[in-house]
Amino acid sequence: MLSVIKKGVNILNNDTIHTFSREFSAGTIKEYEKHMLTTGRCRAFLPMAFVREEETDRAIYNYGGYVSLADAGDFSLLQAIEITEKVLCALLSAGEHLINPSRIQLNLDTVHIDAMTGNVRIAYVPFQNTRVRIQDTIAAFLEQLEGICRGSNSSGYFENLRRFARVNMSVSDMIGQTGLIRREIRLCGLN
Repeated sequence: MLSVIKKGVNILNNDTIHTFSREFSAGTIKEYEKHMLTTGRCRAFLPMAFVREEETDRAIYNYGGYVSLADAGDFSLLQAIEITEKVLCALLSAGEHLINPSRIQLNLDTVHIDAMTGNVRIAYVPFQNTRVRIQDTIAAFLEQLEGICRGSNSSGYFENLRRFARVNMSVSDMIGQTGLIRREIRLCGLN
């Protein structure tokens, strides 16, 4: 569970701003990562701001329009596979913006979805241990996502995706395999 320091709604110039914050030890989030996360260049992540307070960095996340998967309820098999594909694309985008995907915690609290558009963004929370394999993180996330997927016919699809992650398939190859699974689900009418 993501430990949130403060969750709130602020009103500024008649605009509602939904934020939550979290504290990290100074240096946990690297300076170049902060630059990418605050400029909004990488759209894979929720918009962020940082405040340095002595030996800690307070990260402030703007989640306006988004809700964490943990708070969103359950999803159909097709929706869950589409979320998986979007999360994998977000990881690929993070790497293209020099944010190491293996540092990103993926779970139902850090992955957020816009219910209106289906867009997915991640609340950037880095692992303290830099030896975490991205494949293990993806497999664990898929297991959590399967847990909130309604319908009994999802296990085979999620097991295949976890197997792809365990055999060191690259993120871009996993995106391709997820797309094939999504098409199969649509063709079989399992949505």
